[in-house]
Amino acid sequence: MTTRELTKEARRERSLNRARRRVLIRELYKSSRVHAGLLVLALALTGFGMIMMFSTSIGIASTQRGESTYFLMRQMISALIGLCLMFIVTRIPSSYLSRPWLATILWIVSLGLLVLVRSHGILINGARRWLPLPGVGLNFQPSELSKVIVIYCLAVYYARLNGRYKRKNSRYEKRRPFFRAGWTDVVVPFFIGLIPCLILVMQPHLSAFLIIMFLTLLIMITSGVGWRSWLAGGLILLMLIGVALGVFLIYAQAKPEVMDMFDRFAHVARRIAIFTESDSITEDDSYQVVQARLAIGSGGLTGVGLGRSRQKFNYLPEGHTDYVFAIICEETGFIGGTLLILAFLVFLVLGVGIALRATSPFGRAAAFGYTLLIVIQAFFSIAVNLGVFPPTGITLPFFSYGGTSTLFFLTAVGMILNISRFDAYYLPLRREETEADDLIVGEALGPAMREKTAGEVI
Repeated sequence: MTTRELTKEARRERSLNRARRRVLIRELYKSSRVHAGLLVLALALTGFGMIMMFSTSIGIASTQRGESTYFLMRQMISALIGLCLMFIVTRIPSSYLSRPWLATILWIVSLGLLVLVRSHGILINGARRWLPLPGVGLNFQPSELSKVIVIYCLAVYYARLNGRYKRKNSRYEKRRPFFRAGWTDVVVPFFIGLIPCLILVMQPHLSAFLIIMFLTLLIMITSGVGWRSWLAGGLILLMLIGVALGVFLIYAQAKPEVMDMFDRFAHVARRIAIFTESDSITEDDSYQVVQARLAIGSGGLTGVGLGRSRQKFNYLPEGHTDYVFAIICEETGFIGGTLLILAFLVFLVLGVGIALRATSPFGRAAAFGYTLLIVIQAFFSIAVNLGVFPPTGITLPFFSYGGTSTLFFLTAVGMILNISRFDAYYLPLRREETEADDLIVGEALGPAMREKTAGEVI
């Protein structure tokens, strides 16, 4: 062996030792408990949400159901089930959850439920989005399940893709064919989110469509897809869209009645018109938006008092669902509304922090996705209440009435807490690669565990 080869081997050994040391430090400082701050914040939002949901629904529950606690009791049942699911999910190691076969089954099941809504769904407010649960008197909304499942499937897909690349040569990325890179990195995950969205459009459920597609793109961006894959994937998608559009136009010429399907989106155009042309629309069309602004404005700085809202008594439609933030501002004022927005911002910071500390692609994508799901939907809902976004029928997480959404939002929190427990590591403020660090790691893990851990990761 030549001197050059010996020097190269020595450099490789030093690099390997540094990598082992970093892996051992991560293992040593990996948290064995869930993130206490995020858990407390989620429980606080759920508890305060129950109080506000009861306050906002007491009027409509008394007049329509004859019982003031009707909506509260149903919401509490969903919250209890959701909390149980949250704590169960936090106990399952994240390595068991990142199984492709499990993601495939759940994705197919969610698609099946969305299709089932078309034939067996309940029509409420002109939209068919709910499945009745026989025997319990409750309804199930498959679109809320789809939000959680799409994020989960994308996290599993990119984790498997990342593992496949690591098993290849380090130059595998450069050797991959141009269009194959675009297909695997961009087109396939894009269709994982697009296919459920196409079914949601037929319900119609525009808000769920926007949220799922937006989250799909964000997860693709945060998963480290290279520019080469984006370019190839974009070209493939443009070709597919062109072919699909051409086929549709040919079919529409043969059967003009197919264009009637766009009539179901008339309400979308009307809502956009309410937002963009507020001066020229009728009083009936702008009634809900005006009442929401009155509720927010009448709250002042400190609010009229908890439970003392006037707008919730049949003045503001959907005050316990879509426009719950307006009632919160009326009862707790500018201070209460601001604190609620800050709470969701803190949730964003904590969730993103967990994602950045995740040691696996699955944990990173899942923590990012579920954090953004909750925060983005919250800010969309708040924007609608403030009149800076067109009305889309989007609910406020943890506060709006809706058993299915509460159930799966708590499950999403459970997934983030799971990542914080099994996949996130917390390094000390200063980390120096010294003999003292090696001694600490050796005493903590032992020689056998040190070799096993380093060998598995390297």
